[in-house]
Amino acid sequence: MKILHAPSNIANQSWAIAEGLRALGHEVEVWHYGPNKFDFPVDRAVPFPPERPGDLWKLVDEALERFDVFHFHYARSLIPRQVGSIPGLWDLPLYRSENKPVFFTFHGSDVRLRSKHVARERWSYFKYADVPCDEDDIRKRLAIIRTYASRLFVCSPVNETWVPDARFHPRALLVAQWPFVGQRNRDVPVVAHVPSRRSTKGTDVVLKAVEQAQSAGASFEFRLIENLPHAEVRAAMEEADILVDNLLLGDYEVTGLEAMCLGKTVIARLDDAVEKTMGPVPVLNANPDTFAGVLARAIGDADLRKQLGEQAREFVEKNHDATVVARRILPEYENPAGTPPTSFPDWAALSSARREERLEEMIVELRTALASHGKEVVVAGTRRGPFTRLGAKIDALLRRLLGRAR
Repeated sequence: MKILHAPSNIANQSWAIAEGLRALGHEVEVWHYGPNKFDFPVDRAVPFPPERPGDLWKLVDEALERFDVFHFHYARSLIPRQVGSIPGLWDLPLYRSENKPVFFTFHGSDVRLRSKHVARERWSYFKYADVPCDEDDIRKRLAIIRTYASRLFVCSPVNETWVPDARFHPRALLVAQWPFVGQRNRDVPVVAHVPSRRSTKGTDVVLKAVEQAQSAGASFEFRLIENLPHAEVRAAMEEADILVDNLLLGDYEVTGLEAMCLGKTVIARLDDAVEKTMGPVPVLNANPDTFAGVLARAIGDADLRKQLGEQAREFVEKNHDATVVARRILPEYENPAGTPPTSFPDWAALSSARREERLEEMIVELRTALASHGKEVVVAGTRRGPFTRLGAKIDALLRRLLGRAR
């Protein structure tokens, strides 16, 4: 098969899966749009936004001609958002009209809804930082994607709650490129933390606990590693003994996976869903409340670190090697689910302008409903007529809607 992974090589996942598929005899390319912050390998780097919107259609035409299977990442396609007069994601109907199967893998922030995440998760990172989350955009994308995708995937069990109709495939790692290193420093271990975004990893909690441990006389060296190319990050991880992955997200992320493959001791917060899906995970489980104690235990027990590092390597080889993951995905490519859509999204734009239009429509509808009951309302003015309890609630809602529409 000829397979395209696009339009983002997020956390090197597209490339790792592609390499696994190549090892199984398939032709695969990875296309990456825009800047490549961590210099991950790709087959084609695509400038984005393009000089001319029509260039996107040329890419779509080329892809339709060359590939049998389309696998997209991060809720984006070859038209990832509106460019000029071209609506975002509106290449998806073309693939299905040509009987080309379409797959999507979601990576986390592309499907998490802030309002629900805060309500459900005690350790939601949204409580620790003002991380942007456009819920309207997420919902619209999922509506379009569900219409045209043959299969949806999530690469972490904690994200199944956001896309319950998705199937799980583990994150992938090119294990052969990460030879076992093990522990470097038994007496004075090196503790490393490698946040791609501090606010989602619980970095403030990590730094505070490290400072307290150092003040108390604990014997270790701490290294905060950030804003470096991936090759330099890797070199720093090889010299570490303990890797603090994250204290908020609920799963070991790709950095933690790399450290596990190197034979390091990894600390991360693990949601119950992770071990329910993966079985026992050789990671020290810690949240913001327990991290200081877990860190002290890891620093003080060299034998534990050695044991966990060896178990972690074996765990990664068994569950996350790129070829293992590719073998898991390949049957989906060979027997794609899904039928031609019988209903379609009733909009074609992902921009917030459509949101404002709908709010204005709702205001008119509510005002009309009030008028039909003989009620009068001047929402932003000074005069209010006699209201029933329902009328008062609608008036309050109108005020909120007007505030949002502005």
